[in-house]
Amino acid sequence: MTQPQREALLDLLVLSIFADAHLSLSEEETLQARIHGLGWESAKPREIHFLNAMHRARGAIESPEKTDAFVALRAAAFTSDSARADALEAIRSVLASDGHVESESAFLALLRKHLAPAS
Repeated sequence: MTQPQREALLDLLVLSIFADAHLSLSEEETLQARIHGLGWESAKPREIHFLNAMHRARGAIESPEKTDAFVALRAAAFTSDSARADALEAIRSVLASDGHVESESAFLALLRKHLAPAS
């Protein structure tokens, strides 16, 4: 995974916790595990990017149009089908970890739209 893909995935992972306005302990643990599993190769520390991602996600969740644009921009970083599938699986695992999947279904549909295989 490239550094731009890591940054895009971190942004999408953070946005995912806003999808149902409910952050459980299990969801936070899964989120943190996914974030720490990304690796990081940037001069800006991952923690700083995370804090900035929280701010960006709060703005993106204000309307469906902003959420769609946010996801579309980050999804563009994943240029192969396997990278898109890996990103979708990482986000799906965070969403599923708290058992509130039904309330997150619209967000998952949006992710699938933007991270669908190119072929």
